[in-house]
Amino acid sequence: MSQQLLVGFDFGGTKLATVLADLDGTRLAGEVLPTEAERGAEQAVRRAIAAARDLLSSRGAGVAAVGVATMGITRDDHVELAPNVPGWDRLALPQLLRDEFGSAPVAIANDVRAAAVAELTWGELRNVSTGIYVNLGTGFAGAMEQEDQCRTLAKAARYISQIAAFQAAGLDGSCGQLASQMRTRRRGRVDEIAEQRSH
Repeated sequence: MSQQLLVGFDFGGTKLATVLADLDGTRLAGEVLPTEAERGAEQAVRRAIAAARDLLSSRGAGVAAVGVATMGITRDDHVELAPNVPGWDRLALPQLLRDEFGSAPVAIANDVRAAAVAELTWGELRNVSTGIYVNLGTGFAGAMEQEDQCRTLAKAARYISQIAAFQAAGLDGSCGQLASQMRTRRRGRVDEIAEQRSH
């Protein structure tokens, strides 16, 4: 019987991480790919799955269970609050993964909440009664631990306020795209000021 391994995915706005671990949680192998968000959501998931399949095949291993950390709030037939990759909001992610991995259990969590739980379990927040985890990625979010309860902090409100603020400045797109546009505009303004001073 082939060795059964854990498969982990981290789906983000700029990168896709795939990892294999043994049943004790020891990392055995992994691969990181660019999301290529402009090509859409499904291709990103398919490429990450293909990377996992290649890693499993190289070890002659099967799948014991699948864990996924991903942007937004995953429902059965769509994903809420995931503006970073076009089409991610329309993904039926649970079914897509169940179809791919068959009878292996699949667990999906918001990426910020998953990272906060990891810090509470193994990291800097271990054994603290109150703590805050702040995530700075393609977007911004956080989680708070209090009395053994992990709560994601007002992510919806923050997404809405970020996008509203950027759109008020005449910008459009995801958090990462908006930040890039802001840098481009700032560089343009610097060039404009420099040209004025040269005359």
